[in-house]
Amino acid sequence: GAMTDYPEGITPWSDYREQILTVMIDDGVSHVGDYAFYTCAAVTRASLGNDVISIGLGAFAYSGIETIILPESPEEALIRFH
Repeated sequence: GAMTDYPEGITPWSDYREQILTVMIDDGVSHVGDYAFYTCAAVTRASLGNDVISIGLGAFAYSGIETIILPESPEEALIRFH
């Protein structure tokens, strides 16, 4: 299912945003929530599960993302970035 959309900077893991280095979204998650990893400056890598079809507004804004690993699929993947 879809991850919750969050307001800017308010997530259950906000207090740990400086300690989060890698984001791994498991299969079964279809949407990365708005502002989910907003200002997680230590995050440099994200791996998206096979079911992700959209990435919310500002989901990785002001993060340190250098690499995003997209889902492996035999079909062409269409992921919508907001």
